[in-house]
Amino acid sequence: MREMGVAGEPAGDSPADDGRTIQPHAMLLVLDRTAIRVAGASANAAAWLGGDPAASLIDRPIDALIDPDSLARLRLALDSGPLAQPFPVGAIARGDGRLLGSGLAHRLAGHPLLEIEAPVGEESLEAVPVGWLDALLADGPRIRPEDGGDLVAELAAAAERLRGITGFDRVSVHRFTHDWNVELLAESGAPSIRGMAERVFPADEVDSLWSRMFGLHWVRTIADVDAGPVPVELPPALADDPMALAHVAARAPLASHEEYLRRLGVRSATVLVLSNAGKAWGMIACHAIDTPRRPSLIRRVALAALARALSHRIAAHEAAARQRHHRPDFCTASC
Repeated sequence: MREMGVAGEPAGDSPADDGRTIQPHAMLLVLDRTAIRVAGASANAAAWLGGDPAASLIDRPIDALIDPDSLARLRLALDSGPLAQPFPVGAIARGDGRLLGSGLAHRLAGHPLLEIEAPVGEESLEAVPVGWLDALLADGPRIRPEDGGDLVAELAAAAERLRGITGFDRVSVHRFTHDWNVELLAESGAPSIRGMAERVFPADEVDSLWSRMFGLHWVRTIADVDAGPVPVELPPALADDPMALAHVAARAPLASHEEYLRRLGVRSATVLVLSNAGKAWGMIACHAIDTPRRPSLIRRVALAALARALSHRIAAHEAAARQRHHRPDFCTASC
């Protein structure tokens, strides 16, 4: 199994990043170390904030760009700790009060980063509907300690639930083999969608998965492979770091990964990482074929909870399998 770092990052992989860009459903501000002025920004940020799209935001005070309530939540988050991982800061509005979307804050090399994702339709930015959450986390068959249960059946049920409540055209569950091929375990697809039954994806065909980026988030979304990436101007301290945007949820995918999805006929993808005691075990791939589909930030938090729950089930199943394999034979001649 491939070892994963503290944040779920595969260890020992060579860096692979096509550039410092984000997807266009989001904008990004990099602040100076005092969190007072802008030190870097995505190319779409000025337009999102209601200004001249060609204007530079560098050295602009942050309190002139977002409203007081948003700024207060951002400062509260920045004061709460080191923020090595993105931290939700709620709805962010620009200075004139117009809603921008959901905010995430974290720090890199002392620089606070504020990432803002546009809303998805009429969805709430603050809470997931109870019915949606209940359907997502509905308890499947429990792993019985005696025989380990049927893990594949449980993952297949999870795939069926996911497709039903998220609206993706196909949801497939994959396990990584010992040589890092990707084995299909289960899938749920719309009747008109071609399945991938019994297909094994060779490691060299999906090499874009094995960048240092894989597993940094429990859930990763590529909103639209046909949407062009948005460049980000970074301050000098970050400009030469190929991993500068590693923790940005909306960072643009590798070009090789986009091309791989196009070969599969996929327009949008959301991937849930499955782990076994800190090691990459597999993934759940949610694909939209013709129409782009993006789960909102708050719903991706719920999807991450599902990924964690399934990973605990996987770890329990693997532990039970090891116990059965090493169980001593207590039978004697009198048995």
